[in-house]
Amino acid sequence: MAMLVIGLMSGTSVDGIDAALVEISGSTIDLQVKLLAGETFPYPGVLREKILAVCGGAPLSVAALAELDDAIAHQFAQAALFIQTGLPPAVLIGSHGQTVFHRPPKWRIKNGESRMEPPHSPLPTPHSRSADAPRKPTPRLAAVFNWGAEPRSPI
Repeated sequence: MAMLVIGLMSGTSVDGIDAALVEISGSTIDLQVKLLAGETFPYPGVLREKILAVCGGAPLSVAALAELDDAIAHQFAQAALFIQTGLPPAVLIGSHGQTVFHRPPKWRIKNGESRMEPPHSPLPTPHSRSADAPRKPTPRLAAVFNWGAEPRSPI
């Protein structure tokens, strides 16, 4: 049985949100992934400038960081909606979010990652990539392949 999944990602260039709608079928050795749609959705200019400022170390209150998180989540949700236009609906979203602070190996702050729930998106959105990072021998497992594999905290 095939499953339609949306993947969302935005890199350090902060040029936009890369979205893909894929059809996944099979499992393990016979896993097949078919790209149905793919597109980059640019960030609005003002939002991109805010993200770049935070990435560059601009001071930000906790309230402003929460507002930025919400604005990024909204853009990710919009990308998820648009990538499905005219196609069958997906059953879940795998979203990386937007990294705004990264100091390996201990610290990373991502916005928009965990806010992909109503009112932003009606679809389940596993977002535990950070929890998977320390795993051996297969770190950074894709969230969609971990869906339901083990209990995770929603925060």
